[in-house]
Amino acid sequence: MTYHQYQSFLDAINHCALECQASAETQSTDLIECASLCRDCADLCWICAATLMNRGPRFVALIAQACADLADVCARECEKYSDDRLQKCAIACEQVVFEYRQIAGFLFLQEKSKVSPSRQDSSRCFAAALGN
Repeated sequence: MTYHQYQSFLDAINHCALECQASAETQSTDLIECASLCRDCADLCWICAATLMNRGPRFVALIAQACADLADVCARECEKYSDDRLQKCAIACEQVVFEYRQIAGFLFLQEKSKVSPSRQDSSRCFAAALGN
């Protein structure tokens, strides 16, 4: 994956984190669950971006999958309300879910191709033992 492709991913993460953070800060007390989801989503976005920038892509695939799941839940919650800020948050979350899943799939395949044959064999044995 080229730097340009990472940049698109990072831009989407930053946009989502900023929208979620703004949504969490402006919510009334009757939307506590929504504000909490927005805050959690923003925090996890910042963690994913920092991990990629500071440590490289090694564990980003795992973090990105968790981020995609949380952003999807956040989007579903925010889209329930007519508030413009929450609608912007929902859109940003939906956009980043696509980016997260794309990067998670790419990095997972890249990491899988690096696994040694003996590790692949033991992974297959473990999967067989689990009935997969």
